[in-house]
Amino acid sequence: MARLLTPADFGLVAMVTALTGFISVFEDAGLSVATVQRARITHAQVSTLFWINAALGIVLMALTACLAPAIAWFYGEPRLIAITLALSAIMAIGSLNVQHRALLERQMCFATLGMISVASRVVGFATGVSVALLGGGYWALVATPLAAGAAGSVLVWRASGWRPGPPVRGSGVRPMLAFGAHFTGSKLLLYTRRNVDNVLIGYTWGATILGIYAKAYSLLMLPFQLVLGPIATVTIPTLSRLQDAPERFVRCFRRATELVALLATPISVFAFVAVQEVILAVLGDQWLDCGPIFQVLAPTAFVSTIAGGSAWVLVSLGQTARQLRFGVWQTIATVAGIGAGLPWGALGVAFGFTIISIPVNLAYMAYALHNSPASIFDVLRGMWRSAVASVAAAGVLVSARWTVPMNRGPVVDFGALLLTFFVAYGATLFFLPGGRRAVGDLFQLLAAVLRRPAELSPPSTH
Repeated sequence: MARLLTPADFGLVAMVTALTGFISVFEDAGLSVATVQRARITHAQVSTLFWINAALGIVLMALTACLAPAIAWFYGEPRLIAITLALSAIMAIGSLNVQHRALLERQMCFATLGMISVASRVVGFATGVSVALLGGGYWALVATPLAAGAAGSVLVWRASGWRPGPPVRGSGVRPMLAFGAHFTGSKLLLYTRRNVDNVLIGYTWGATILGIYAKAYSLLMLPFQLVLGPIATVTIPTLSRLQDAPERFVRCFRRATELVALLATPISVFAFVAVQEVILAVLGDQWLDCGPIFQVLAPTAFVSTIAGGSAWVLVSLGQTARQLRFGVWQTIATVAGIGAGLPWGALGVAFGFTIISIPVNLAYMAYALHNSPASIFDVLRGMWRSAVASVAAAGVLVSARWTVPMNRGPVVDFGALLLTFFVAYGATLFFLPGGRRAVGDLFQLLAAVLRRPAELSPPSTH
């Protein structure tokens, strides 16, 4: 897509999604997590939550459509009206599978969810690429999420086998709504922290600069999202079932955070060292201006991923109100940092975001684990091996670039560097104390994505 479209095309759609995504946070209303987190839930409760989600989806779709002229006026770009109207349909489509997906998570059907995620993305990207090849321009980026969302909803409904009944008054969903409200507030603040930079850059510097910044950010964050998402899907339901077993709770959390570190640390270090080869191989030379932004944001992406793992403790223990309180201060600090860097363009915003985000995320990690069975030392114990192995692999990579000519084409150069780095990373990790055990735990936890853990009985879903 990056090779078929221009930075301005990506910037136009990013202008809309930065604002419509803010509205879409309310689509779920935190009710999927409420369904997963509860130890026991009834058919009447899930049915009632389904209709609440469906109603919210329709309301949010209408609200987004009504805001289309205002969004176009804000950016001074009339093409955004049609883009906003088209993307508003995602609200209604997504709201129809919230509870079905949550039930699959409760039943720990992670392999099924993984296959659905892959299949829906394939449908979305195939649709988008087809539109781009036909000369549709930025409409390819609109068609992609619409097709993926529709395919995902159909597949989730078929896989879950659950069908909603009518909403039931007095079904006991009020505590779940309160839980969901706090969780939604935290998600809203998180979305603000991650997208206010797009809004300000688009408003101040225009679509092309925003397209470069947004592509650097999305390319960097994609592998981290692929790491954190599946692990969170496994870990949150498991931790929720272990609230009354502190030793097993800590053991599960420690294994999950170690897995995040084992995967996220080398990604961030490799992205920082081999930024030019990554961009040339994946995006093409028209995106080389992403390089400095990509490097500046790499440390933030890593720290945010590690801190995001700590949030599992608050969610699994039902402490979303605490999560919301800290999120307010976290958002204020992040917006201040982004605003300070805005006069210096996209690179200035990246610096401001990084300078503020790193200490704030470290403080959040300590806050999230305070008065919980886990501690900050459980996180640090899981990070040191991956940190040492990543630094050693980076040294090997830098030496290889100095001694071996890199002029065989962007894809070949990228592949050679990637192979060199991860071979060095794996070899170093293997010989570190406890490294082989850590690698074994990594494969065991990855296997948990493909099967239901035997040590846990499935939660009630009737």
